[in-house]
Amino acid sequence: MEAITDNTITQRTEAAEAVLDDERECLKDEQAAFTQFRKHVAGMDVHAPTPTATTRVKSAIMEASEATTSTAKIEQVRNAYRETVMSMPHYDEDYGQSLTDDIAEEFSPELANALATADTLTPPLQETLLTGCQQATDGRTTLLSALDHEADYLQHARDTLNKLNTTLTEMNQQPLGAWSSTELRATDERLADFEAQCDDLAANRQAELRSQRIPGPSSTDEDLNEYLYESLPVTYPVLADLAGFRSLLVTARQHLERALITQ
Repeated sequence: MEAITDNTITQRTEAAEAVLDDERECLKDEQAAFTQFRKHVAGMDVHAPTPTATTRVKSAIMEASEATTSTAKIEQVRNAYRETVMSMPHYDEDYGQSLTDDIAEEFSPELANALATADTLTPPLQETLLTGCQQATDGRTTLLSALDHEADYLQHARDTLNKLNTTLTEMNQQPLGAWSSTELRATDERLADFEAQCDDLAANRQAELRSQRIPGPSSTDEDLNEYLYESLPVTYPVLADLAGFRSLLVTARQHLERALITQ
């Protein structure tokens, strides 16, 4: 058979796997960062100490000290966020936002404003921060689960395509002129089966993509593939590789048909 195989048939899927691996590592870093930030916030004492009113002078000194401590605690929250979430290796490249803007996006504009203007870390503010941190880590846990599923699918698609392509390569080792009519028909049937496998994979993938959205605590209509693979030349790498391989199969079957006609 004329050489019609392609050794790069899974290159788009492999590129998607590399992107996916990077995204999973970033999400794990973010999980760890928000977990650490939450620990910092949880460890902050928001209850002001009770003054020992021995003298008016001492009481006044303690009140001034408490005000300074309360103000420092808000700054401690900001510093903790900078040292954890904003210190991630990929933060500047992927986000590159100010502290206030990032907190507004991750938590809420109201919380960002409170951290920018408040003088005291109150119990309600602390609780809001703790809840927001938990939601941030939970959302990334949910997204990681979806990416794990995507990774399994990419591996399955790559393995299937490589297996089919290896078989097609082996078929190319013998010139078509040396094949009998029986061998030509049997090979055509095998290639038809390969086409059916590709069509099934593509149909299943398309059905999944129709309902596949970015999971997390907030609803979004953004397509998961668009989110993951925006840096790649194609948005749907598996479908692109399947289409490429199916095109090879169509060409191979055309060669077989011509060989049968000339026998």
